[in-house]
Amino acid sequence: MHIQSVIVKRSSNKKLHVYDQFNKGYDKGKHIKETLLENFKNAELPPPIIHEGFFIETLPSQLPDKICFVHIDCGYGGNPETHKKTILFCLEKVYPLLSVGAVCLLMDYHDYKKTIKGINSNPGVKMACDEFLSDKKEKVDVLYGNDFSHGFFRKL
Repeated sequence: MHIQSVIVKRSSNKKLHVYDQFNKGYDKGKHIKETLLENFKNAELPPPIIHEGFFIETLPSQLPDKICFVHIDCGYGGNPETHKKTILFCLEKVYPLLSVGAVCLLMDYHDYKKTIKGINSNPGVKMACDEFLSDKKEKVDVLYGNDFSHGFFRKL
């Protein structure tokens, strides 16, 4: 909602897209998607453009032509190698569409050498980013957030 509020306050023509399965969890008996839309309505913000389904179905064909900001958050605490493949897939589809200067925010990126302390809850994120960016100019910077850290890079 914060991102959408910035878009509205700046009278930007940019659109907020959300990609998710929306099949995990309920909030007071409501499906997560319903809760998301209700939160936007209560905040008097236009809803995001929702792309419901698995990334393998939605990312290749439903991404906008240009991306100025992306927040990759597909952590689930599962097998790190499986998670790495998911993050790599997302990066491979999103990266070519990032405008110069675009920001890619990475949920649960943990680098024990660059943060004060923390829990490496989804090691597949760092594994995927290190592999994907190994032949590129961009490098991930760490955002410290208490027990959990995140990362970001800006497209050069």
